[in-house]
Amino acid sequence: HTLSNMYCAYNYPETTYSGLFGINFGIIKNLNVKDAIVGDGKTGKSAGVITGFNGGLIECCSVIGGKVDIVWDSFFLTYAGGIAGTNGYVFNNGPDFSELTAEGGTISRCSSTAEISVKFDQVIFSKINNILGKEDIKSEFYFAAAGGLVGATYGGTIQNCYATGKVHSNMIVSLPPSDSQHNLKFIINDIDNSYSVAGGLIGMVLTNGFFVNPTGDILLQTNYIVETTPLVTKIINCFATGEVTAENTDSTKAIASGFLGFAKNIANPATSVNYEILGGKLNAPSYPVEITNSYFNTELTGRTNGFKGSASIAGVTGLTTAQMQDKSNFIGWDFDNIWFAISNTNGEFPLLHANYSQLDINIEGEGSSDLANQTIVKNGDKLTITFTPKIGWKLQSVTIDGEEIEIVNNSITISTILASHKINVKFSEIPVEIPEIPDTASGLVIIVLLVILSGAAVLILKKRQAVK
Repeated sequence: HTLSNMYCAYNYPETTYSGLFGINFGIIKNLNVKDAIVGDGKTGKSAGVITGFNGGLIECCSVIGGKVDIVWDSFFLTYAGGIAGTNGYVFNNGPDFSELTAEGGTISRCSSTAEISVKFDQVIFSKINNILGKEDIKSEFYFAAAGGLVGATYGGTIQNCYATGKVHSNMIVSLPPSDSQHNLKFIINDIDNSYSVAGGLIGMVLTNGFFVNPTGDILLQTNYIVETTPLVTKIINCFATGEVTAENTDSTKAIASGFLGFAKNIANPATSVNYEILGGKLNAPSYPVEITNSYFNTELTGRTNGFKGSASIAGVTGLTTAQMQDKSNFIGWDFDNIWFAISNTNGEFPLLHANYSQLDINIEGEGSSDLANQTIVKNGDKLTITFTPKIGWKLQSVTIDGEEIEIVNNSITISTILASHKINVKFSEIPVEIPEIPDTASGLVIIVLLVILSGAAVLILKKRQAVK
């Protein structure tokens, strides 16, 4: 199924999540969304083209072109991604969704080429204090997180996916009015904990747990006790190629990475954490994410780092464009059943069987096709193929998977591409026709030839007599 030109804007405060589906706890499969506009630069908390939040399964879906563009000006966090704004488990004080998200959200064999932009434009502390009715509460942090595929994920699984669209995150921090009664110490802390985070595939990975220090204060320092075992996000066989940028009122808080923007640092996750936001001294860093055989393009993303500023993380490798055109660099990937190793539509990078199909064209005789013998095409597209015979040849027949198809002006049309096909094209030589000579005509020809020969003989005889 293909949906084109969708427009979706946020409806705050009626809903927190925006997308084709605000929240998904079910199964979404085999869906292409083209040229969607989500957010349109208006207020948004968590936005994605397919869904604002995914706690179910999204499989074999693609977002083609379009843009997710949201602005947030309230408290804590905002996320934007091509497929989903947020993925994983639900943590809130509302309805109990624990049974619905027992496995966390899963996104499998999906892709996005949409452009992602998120901006957190805040007046520090004023809005959250108005909401809570207090002047002396110190907030944890503020994040504007953008990812090519997913803005943020809390546990769950992302496998065999890619993103190629541009990703941008922006944090604008302003002080409250000069007559404000806010505690200056807390205001400074909030400015220090305001980050813009962008990742080519995923903006940030978070986990569960309510962190407190020994005195019971809600503060972000070291030596916290975590009340539950942190959830772990799994990312398997994915890549990103889109340009990644981040900006911040404090440039040191702008974090842009080729693959994953940020993840919490957890030490000994079952009992305690040695936790700091982005940088600082960390003992035995450990992150609640397991990444396997995943990659980012160091040239197109504009990033040499795949994770958290200048940090590194196991399972993520930066490749050049040339290296990404060689399937041997994608360790452990299934190029028979899941990925195509060739492409004429995506810069020669791997493409998913779920979103694309391969046309194998075999030509018999003397002629050509306007497509290569092996061509990758987007599922759901309409395709016309034109064949050109050489001089002295003609197009005789075209079969698709053994079934003959109608030819119109040396062209065939496939109304909807849904699967890979084998196309056999047969050209035949045009025979040269020699006209038959009638019997009466042949008799006349013989007489004429005899006359000519007789005349030639007489001329020769006369010349000889003249010589004598």
